[in-house]
Amino acid sequence: MNNQLPDGDYICDVVFEELDLSGMDLCCGKTFSSVTFKNCSFNECNLNNCSLEDCTFTNCTLTLTSVKNTKMQGVLFERSKLAGVRFFECNQFALKVNFAESIITGCNFSDMRLKNTNFSKSVIKESDFINTDLSGADFTESALAGSVFNNTNLTGAIFTGASEYSINPVNNTIKKAVFNLPEAISLLDYFKIIIK
Repeated sequence: MNNQLPDGDYICDVVFEELDLSGMDLCCGKTFSSVTFKNCSFNECNLNNCSLEDCTFTNCTLTLTSVKNTKMQGVLFERSKLAGVRFFECNQFALKVNFAESIITGCNFSDMRLKNTNFSKSVIKESDFINTDLSGADFTESALAGSVFNNTNLTGAIFTGASEYSINPVNNTIKKAVFNLPEAISLLDYFKIIIK
């Protein structure tokens, strides 16, 4: 267990616990490979130009964390709180990121390719998915209050047990997406029809 970030540009196979990097500037291009962060804080941290490879963030907080040109390959956020993170600014090449049982508030995933991304059992509030490819994404048992889906590819996406979503089937591609009742009735909201 470590609670200090070591010197050097390449950090590999380490578990950090209760590390507080709030307000720190790590934009020096550090590479984190097979690193696990537990109960760590990255609030207002600058991770610009860093590389995160096969990293796990468990019970971490990332509020207004800057990720410009950050590479994320095989990154998992589990039981973490993310707020105001502009994920669309990350390096999109070979991007692979997943979320499980996390609280995601006011984050922006617009113009991203997030095919087969896992968002299961998460609370995703007021986040943007505009022009986003979410084909095959898994939103099982997630709450999506206030999140915006516009011109989004949701082909084959899974919304089983999901709630509070507002998805216009005219402005989004929902072919073969999986929804269940009674929440699926909300897909008719945009048609201004009366159901008795």
